[in-house]
Amino acid sequence: MYRSKYNGLTRYHNDLLRRQVEALQKDHPYAKIAFADYYSPVLSFLSRPANFGFDGSSTLVACCGAGGEYNYNPIAACGFPGATACADPSRAVNWDGIHLTEAAYRSIAGTWLRGPFAEPPIRSLAH
Repeated sequence: MYRSKYNGLTRYHNDLLRRQVEALQKDHPYAKIAFADYYSPVLSFLSRPANFGFDGSSTLVACCGAGGEYNYNPIAACGFPGATACADPSRAVNWDGIHLTEAAYRSIAGTWLRGPFAEPPIRSLAH
């Protein structure tokens, strides 16, 4: 999608990590261990932002920045003179060109707590 060779590397890493988490769980059957996938929820709301309440016209554009195609300038980063923030960060995915917004992180956390992007969902481990 965005950078397919990097996406492939991330999927490969997650597959290896998932296998290691499963092996660790087998070695420690009384421990409660979850695999929390960061990549899939981010890809989901970059692919279908409206489904998550995000503005679909600017998923890769930094909410807080100092201009340019993606509103990202490392010399005038968010918080520096010349940088401005978007009107509604709750509708943005990308905060400053490096970090996601609070709304995006909240969305990821929800998929880990309730599923489907944590195996098992973290809330189920409390029982």
